[in-house]
Amino acid sequence: VRSMERRGLSCEEALGMAARDSPKDCGCTCGAETCFAGQKLGAMFLVNCRFGLHGPIEVLSREAVEVFINNIPECDVLKANPWGEDKYLDHCLQLLGVRRVLEFELLNEIACGQSSVQCTASNVAFHPFKGIGEYFQCFGTAKSNGQWPGNALRRGS
Repeated sequence: VRSMERRGLSCEEALGMAARDSPKDCGCTCGAETCFAGQKLGAMFLVNCRFGLHGPIEVLSREAVEVFINNIPECDVLKANPWGEDKYLDHCLQLLGVRRVLEFELLNEIACGQSSVQCTASNVAFHPFKGIGEYFQCFGTAKSNGQWPGNALRRGS
């Protein structure tokens, strides 16, 4: 949604674009029944990295989870690949026709092309922090100096 807002759309317009139904021809190579399953209203997931879905934060609609659970045998062909769960899930959801929404600003991650993690950025998640001290240092920096949208930190807003 943020990337659409930067292109001049209002928040309401961006949310409307992100929540749109999938096209009638989902363009996937799966059977028609599976493509129909992925087109269920609201079945979508956010792709948080320019290289695909990345594990530090994975955002799926309830409908996407339902499509995944009800059709997981369709993804058995992917199990032979030496992927982690994040890449497997990305490919499986695509195979099932679930809509991908590109939202690269969700995650601030060195492995996604950022040169270094900026804990003051407006991203939702920062990665990698393998040590407890590093994690809490970034958390403290983000909480004190981060860029928060609107009234995000006010209770009851």
